[in-house]
Amino acid sequence: MRRGVSETATPVKGFAIPRLLAWIMVFAGIIIFLIGIPFFLYSLFIWSYFREFNPTGIAMMIFGPIIAFIGAKYTGFILRREEIIDRWGVLIEGSRGRAEDIFKDTEEFIRKSEAPKIGVERREIAPTITKDILGIRRNFLVVTNFENPKLVNYKTFICARDYGNNLFVILLIVLVLFSAVVIAKRVIG
Repeated sequence: MRRGVSETATPVKGFAIPRLLAWIMVFAGIIIFLIGIPFFLYSLFIWSYFREFNPTGIAMMIFGPIIAFIGAKYTGFILRREEIIDRWGVLIEGSRGRAEDIFKDTEEFIRKSEAPKIGVERREIAPTITKDILGIRRNFLVVTNFENPKLVNYKTFICARDYGNNLFVILLIVLVLFSAVVIAKRVIG
């Protein structure tokens, strides 16, 4: 994530794998790895008797996780309920089609406040893995405070979307559990 306030959502640059293909790569990589284990054990058995080693099992155990990792990079962010710490929502009557105004006004407010090291970015986020595979995502404004190291793992997600003739706005405070900072703190103590 870039530090500072972005004016608009940034388009993805470079090579991008479609999300369905990315999920297929994740599952295929896991399956290749699991199939590689018996191949590797069989190769060890053959090697112990005939002194011939077949590297197929090792290759599958190496390339399976690599394929899964490449696929996982393109699966997108999935917002899980166990990560949500607090939520707030409001239904604004008669405001259909004004979601973009909410996003722009919020970004402008944060920029004008000149708060130090506040990151703002637009992201498409899927509520579940199934919806991510099917391409059903919602636009969110993600706000992160980089000033305080204790708050880096807490992110504020703001979503505005049409609900009938109305506009539904929700604000979620989320703890991102598996960031590098959290894992390092758990390992170090």
